[in-house]
Amino acid sequence: MDISRELGIELSPSIADSLRVVLNTASIGTVDEVVPPDVMFAKHDVERSLEAVLSAIRRRRNRKALINAFPVEVLSTIFRFYAGSLRLEDRSLRNVVLHVCHHWRQVALADCVLWREVHITSSRADEILADLLTRTRSVSLAVDVTLSAVANDGIMICTPPDRCARAGAVIAQHLDRIESLILSFNDTQAHPLLSALTVPAPRLHRLGLYLDVDHSEGQWLDIPRSIFQRVTGPVRRLHLENIRPPDRRHFLLPGLEELCLTGNETALSVPSMDDMFAACPQLKAASFMQLKFDSIEEFSSQKWRCPTLGAVSLDNLETKTTIHLLGHLPLAKIPSLTLHCFSPEPRLRDLLIPLFNLDSFAHPPDFISVRGDFPEDDVRVEVRDGSFARIVAVSVRSDAGAHEPWETLLRVLQDQKLFAGVKHLHISVGMWPGVLRGFTASHTLRVLTLEVAEDTLLQFQPCIPVEGATAFYCPALELLNITSPQPTSLGAYLLLAFLELSIRYGAERLECLTLDNVSVEPGPAFDAALDHVCKVEFVNRM
Repeated sequence: MDISRELGIELSPSIADSLRVVLNTASIGTVDEVVPPDVMFAKHDVERSLEAVLSAIRRRRNRKALINAFPVEVLSTIFRFYAGSLRLEDRSLRNVVLHVCHHWRQVALADCVLWREVHITSSRADEILADLLTRTRSVSLAVDVTLSAVANDGIMICTPPDRCARAGAVIAQHLDRIESLILSFNDTQAHPLLSALTVPAPRLHRLGLYLDVDHSEGQWLDIPRSIFQRVTGPVRRLHLENIRPPDRRHFLLPGLEELCLTGNETALSVPSMDDMFAACPQLKAASFMQLKFDSIEEFSSQKWRCPTLGAVSLDNLETKTTIHLLGHLPLAKIPSLTLHCFSPEPRLRDLLIPLFNLDSFAHPPDFISVRGDFPEDDVRVEVRDGSFARIVAVSVRSDAGAHEPWETLLRVLQDQKLFAGVKHLHISVGMWPGVLRGFTASHTLRVLTLEVAEDTLLQFQPCIPVEGATAFYCPALELLNITSPQPTSLGAYLLLAFLELSIRYGAERLECLTLDNVSVEPGPAFDAALDHVCKVEFVNRM
């Protein structure tokens, strides 16, 4: 018998002879027979040879599988595609493929680009970093290391200071090829970690430093000035959380384009803000969240010089702080503004109406988002794709008893013709009377979303346009969407009455009615009436 032909592979003469011996000697190894030692040795040798042959057969069979038949370059591309998105038991796919088969392991380890994104949350971060960064060889890196956090299983992860120092040393060794560096730590880990980062980082474009205040004694931290003197020269994106930036002498970021400051009651001084804007002549986007200032009185009347600033976000700041910041920003030149404020005083309209004053906007922003988290008013206004004729979306939400400020605001917006090009409108049921009085007509509105709730459902009927009224004149309306945050029941005939009057007085182009989380009792009569009233598509997503 030709063993090589039977197995389909080429075998060495010695292995083939061994296989013939084991196949032709059936009596070897029987229980009752006493086998001489030399024969037993030959038997074990044959078994080892046979195992080697079978392993070779399995490897060859695996290589003929569909995915293994791909060239190594294609297989590497597949691994790269899924490496950043797929997670299996908190392990990335690139770690999983190492244990699938020998072929996959060799392909993964040989592909240094596959390992360029390093995400570590472990108390042994120094050991893991050294291993992963070695695999990347010479490619550019994106490193994200968390040294202090609570894992998904509730176990506290806290890297000891000595390991933090070693992790910082490992990062410093590869800092010349790191493009993105994100570090999360507590106050005891900050100094041993950051003190090692004193070498230049010519490729570093993004830097994020996050202080874990839940496991720190203080609420903010002053980081070593050497970080901004030597490391951050080419940085374009800087995110600091619970970390106070240095003064202008050490804030050397001439190429900074995006700045994000987040703090848990982190106190900033007005001069430090002046220094930051002065030190960043190319700044394009700025975001400030949960910050406060040592003294509001330090604000001057002079505006900050931000010639390239295109987007500003003020989130969860005190109203007085927000007003002072808006007073310093060149609003007439900023195309995008996001404003999320929190304060019970003053009234929301006292902040918003001056904000929408035409004197403030020589050219209205392309995007405006305003949300107030107030005890009386829980509202949000979004104006997208700005300029007088190009605002395409407005969202207004309010509790049932908080209409008065928004009636005034909507009147201001309409009087200034900011609604001239609105195509999407989202309002809550409780807001309808005020909205329809402020938003009387639109020749461009195509999508109307009405948000209803159980406690405001009774206000639905009075908001239905009456015969002869000028409100809700929307000849271009194509989609009417009625939605609710919780399952809500809506009377079928009430809905039909609203549809009939809406179409009669302007919405003759209505093509689709959509109910999200809102139920009705259609039945045959409802279907017939709906078909009679208008030829619209009815979609119920209950």
